[in-house]
Amino acid sequence: MQFSEAEIEAKVFAHETIESPLSPEAIIVIHDELAAPHAGSEDGRFRLVEEIPTSLALYEYSEPIPGFSPKELARGLEKKRYPEVVEAMHTGHQAVMLDKIAEGLEDNKKYVLNLNHASLTRSGMGFLALMEALEDIGVTDFETAGVIGAMVTQLEVMLKAYEPGRQKTLTKDDYILATAAAGLICDHRVTTVPNSERVKKSGLMAYEDEVTGHRTMAKGAFKALSKVDKAMLILLITSGTHDILVPGAGAEGKDKLVMRRVGGGSSGLAINNGLEMIQMNVQDIPGYPYNAVLLEPPERITSHEQVERKMVRTARFQQEATPDVEVEYEGLIHP
Repeated sequence: MQFSEAEIEAKVFAHETIESPLSPEAIIVIHDELAAPHAGSEDGRFRLVEEIPTSLALYEYSEPIPGFSPKELARGLEKKRYPEVVEAMHTGHQAVMLDKIAEGLEDNKKYVLNLNHASLTRSGMGFLALMEALEDIGVTDFETAGVIGAMVTQLEVMLKAYEPGRQKTLTKDDYILATAAAGLICDHRVTTVPNSERVKKSGLMAYEDEVTGHRTMAKGAFKALSKVDKAMLILLITSGTHDILVPGAGAEGKDKLVMRRVGGGSSGLAINNGLEMIQMNVQDIPGYPYNAVLLEPPERITSHEQVERKMVRTARFQQEATPDVEVEYEGLIHP
């Protein structure tokens, strides 16, 4: 079912779930073609949902999950590094940016947090670390939102208590939906269908009218979020495709990390809604410690090229932090 912009806005303001126009057949394609390759990834922590749903929520308001603590999951995944990442946000240039973000949220502003496309939970941990750092300085009166790819709706993630490889018969209670882990719980969630090459080449394009309808309504839901009368922090990963690490593909046999290009649709969400963007780098490279670092303070986004430049600088920062890995922002290598 399609809804008008006014109807979408009313539902978002009322925290009412908006169902996607994607048919059960299209959802099966998302499950089998787009989600299945990710099952078993990240040391076996992810698996496909046990039952393929017949419908998807294009927008939903998330209630807390009983018995689930996002901070506990983050510390379980990164026992040492996650607390250090939060602490580092209170020092040096990050502390200056944190104060600026705090002031803006206290003035009822809405900020988009943009970062490179690290693995799902590691991206969410960067978002959660910023929220926890703000909490440390007494800033809690704001809402959160996450923009999540439809593929994520078909995955579950193992809770931290049951580490990969541990001998135990896992039950449904030992997993949560990956949509929750993606932002490690957000108040609002908008599900999108990325305009990536992988999606374009998939069987999902047999349902192109449904995909177009979904994208149009998702833009409307995001627009409605930008009008909510509440300060808000929004996780928006503008690169629709996961960073890829190719062993030995760089100069002199170095491993090569490729940050994929930002899509115009993703950057348009910030541009068309007059939002300011905070830039973060998430380091998620085997052999290097996990890290999430605030790179740039809030800045009003007015062009796609502006977001591209932010990603170029993010790749440059990552290159300096990991000299043994060649880092490329798709088409641009940083020596």
